[in-house]
Amino acid sequence: MPKTRQQSIKKILSINPWVTDFAFYDLWFKPVGLLYLSTILKNYGMDVSFIDCIQKYIGKRKYGKGKIYHEEIALPEALNKFKMRYFRYGITENEFKNKLKEIDKPDIILITSFMTYWYPGILLTAKTLKKHFPDTKIVLGGIYATLLPEHARALENIDYVITGNNFNSIIDSIFEVLNIHKGTFPGINTLDDLPFIDYSLYKSLDSITTVNSLGCPFECTYCASSILYKKFQYKSSKYINNEFKRYMAYNVSDITFYDDAFLMHPEIIKILKILKLFPFKYHLPNGIHAKFITPRIAKLLFDAGFKTIRIGYEVYDSLLQNKMGGKVTNKILKNAIDYLNNAGYFSGEIGVYVLGGHPKIPINALENSIKYLSDMGVRIYISEYSPVPKTSDGKLYYKKESDPLLTNNSLRRFINDKDKEKYFDLKCFIRIHNSKVAGNHPATY
Repeated sequence: MPKTRQQSIKKILSINPWVTDFAFYDLWFKPVGLLYLSTILKNYGMDVSFIDCIQKYIGKRKYGKGKIYHEEIALPEALNKFKMRYFRYGITENEFKNKLKEIDKPDIILITSFMTYWYPGILLTAKTLKKHFPDTKIVLGGIYATLLPEHARALENIDYVITGNNFNSIIDSIFEVLNIHKGTFPGINTLDDLPFIDYSLYKSLDSITTVNSLGCPFECTYCASSILYKKFQYKSSKYINNEFKRYMAYNVSDITFYDDAFLMHPEIIKILKILKLFPFKYHLPNGIHAKFITPRIAKLLFDAGFKTIRIGYEVYDSLLQNKMGGKVTNKILKNAIDYLNNAGYFSGEIGVYVLGGHPKIPINALENSIKYLSDMGVRIYISEYSPVPKTSDGKLYYKKESDPLLTNNSLRRFINDKDKEKYFDLKCFIRIHNSKVAGNHPATY
């Protein structure tokens, strides 16, 4: 790609900000969108620096996932009444400041965002950045910025907010802030136009996170995927093959896919055969669709080396299944697990998500879901409900209240007080059950 003198001298600082929360566990958490954007700008001739404020690991890590270092901080005012311990996850303040001292003054700082209730971490990150680079414009993008743009624009020390995920529009906005012309920028019209993520942006790397597709054709009432991505997009199998050849240059064993609809890729069979040719261990923590697990797909997943299999299920009640999106039935789930068992997976190696704390799911419906899954011997994971702006379910909350902090799933605000004891009993049952099924199969984790 041609480079001009004007372009090459522009310095970009890309930041994955601190996470602030009551609890946080690293399931291969990496800012894929920001990494793509940073790679595009680097290839275009920019001088790109990258800091991942989350990357400070503690304890033993398995397959490139594990605990993150954290320090207790004061509760934001909106959370004071909950009397819970609140943490900043990631590198220390001094470590962050020392990293900034190593970087020449940037022409622009790019910060990404994820959970809407993590915005205090953005505030802390931006405050530190402004103290070190007071004259540099800070641009915020990502999921939170897209779902709650007005709230994001009100954050202190944030100069610009870019919404959406169209790389062409995002790059237009960045060049406008930099007051330069794009010149011969070719544009990103399909996912195959994306460069391969330059993971050398990380000084230390123990796993890679990627996507084969963006978006999801389903429109579940609690999920923002179809809102964030207006259409289902995917990379070609040829691109994916070349992408994984590039990943061979990095000294990692584990690769994670964060697709919302991994198995719905039209070339999924060809892709799974391609992935088998590489020596990586693969992980699917985001919840795949049971509907698309066939005997053939199950065997291809097993043969390719997929070690983490998690399936989206949500609830046992068939009426609720239909009302919340209709993506799965009990029979479909049971068939999918049988297919995975027959392919070589122990039940204890398969994880299934149920939706907990949702105002539309009574406690007895959650209990029935957990019992159904425990009888099959699979691992059970409660995906605790948090209202997402612009979703059908989220609109019920955001009509009444506005502070995203109060949507944090750790608060469990949408469980009736009379049900809370039973809810925690069910969580305790799940911990014991998961430990038991893991113990039955030493190969699991």
